[in-house]
Amino acid sequence: MTSITTEEIGERSWLVKYLTSFIYHPFVPLSKKEKERVLGKYREAANRYLPLIEQRTGIDLGEVKVEWIGNSFRCEFKHHLDKALGETKNKVQRGALLILGSGLYPIIELIRMYEEDFSSAHYNERTQTICVPFGLYSKASILEEVMYGSSQAIDETIIHELTHHLWNSVPNRIKMSETPDLLTEGYAIYGEHNWFADLLPDGRNLGNPEDYLKHYLEGRKIIEKLVQRHGEGILLEIPVIWKELELDSAA
Repeated sequence: MTSITTEEIGERSWLVKYLTSFIYHPFVPLSKKEKERVLGKYREAANRYLPLIEQRTGIDLGEVKVEWIGNSFRCEFKHHLDKALGETKNKVQRGALLILGSGLYPIIELIRMYEEDFSSAHYNERTQTICVPFGLYSKASILEEVMYGSSQAIDETIIHELTHHLWNSVPNRIKMSETPDLLTEGYAIYGEHNWFADLLPDGRNLGNPEDYLKHYLEGRKIIEKLVQRHGEGILLEIPVIWKELELDSAA
């Protein structure tokens, strides 16, 4: 892995910082061009860390996509609508479903806007996509990259989401959608702050794990306890046999 040091990054001029802080102001919509530029940074990070995680775990991760959360949200709506349309028995049912879908779409968009404003990147298990938001909450971390040239926030996010993708790639795993968030998020936080933390470039320090929700951190403690008892090899078994390990972790 080619390391990037903080000395190589350097600092941007005050003018660039000022203009950037305006462009990334929470209430200033990002242009499509700027969104694509930032998505490119996330994709570069995914392409960098995915083979390293494959090498460490011996698991074929296949392909992972990185898209704007809005596209993912709309694709999910279309997927479920198309599935429902395919199950209709006649034109009347199909027409009624299309009318219902048209009426629900504006509400879905409002939900999507709210989710984008107050969520961070997340992994879509069905489409194997890392969904990146450009809302109020996420702009703060993106600002670090565009103002100072540091992609630490992006790197950490990608490692976290690729750990979710790893869970989704383990043979015979229990689906993430059928697993408590406490466990899947604890698994990803462990990947970000323990398992793959040394993959970060030189000169980078991990962010504060306490920024995560309390029950997610409890999930990380469960993973840590299992690793202490069984060794790091248990990490690739957890997605398969976590139900059997529940009693073990609770003891």
